[in-house]
Order: sequence, then C-alpha cells, then structure tokens
Amino acid sequence: MYFMLAGVIDKFIFIKYGLALVLVFVGLKMVWLNEAFGGKFPITWSLGIIAGIIGLSILISLVLGKKKTDA
Repeated sequence: MYFMLAGVIDKFIFIKYGLALVLVFVGLKMVWLNEAFGGKFPITWSLGIIAGIIGLSILISLVLGKKKTDA
C-alpha cells in the first residue's frame, strides 16, 4: 500500500495530510481507544476510518487540485 500511495503523492496534493491523520489515528488507537473499548477496538471501524480519511484526502485533492491548475 505504501508504494501505491508513494506513486500517486504527486497527483493528490492533500494525501500526505491524510496519511498524517491516519498515523495520528493509529497512535490514538494503540494508546487510548483500545483501553476505552476494553482492549478490542473494532477492526471494521478502524478500516472504515482509515479508508475514509484516505478517500476524503483524495477527493479534496481532486476538487481543490483542479482549481489550482485552472488559475
């Protein structure tokens, strides 16, 4: 997955911020969320949150990236 995202980082200008948010989420999950959920934070929630963050950063890059190239 890293190599796939590393190849498209130039096309999607906001994906690096999305990946930073994913790292923050994973850190919070390890430190705080697992304790809050009794040691078992749902995997489906984790995957959904990670996919949502990456997808949203790609969508924002597509929408705002076109505006920057048009100007």
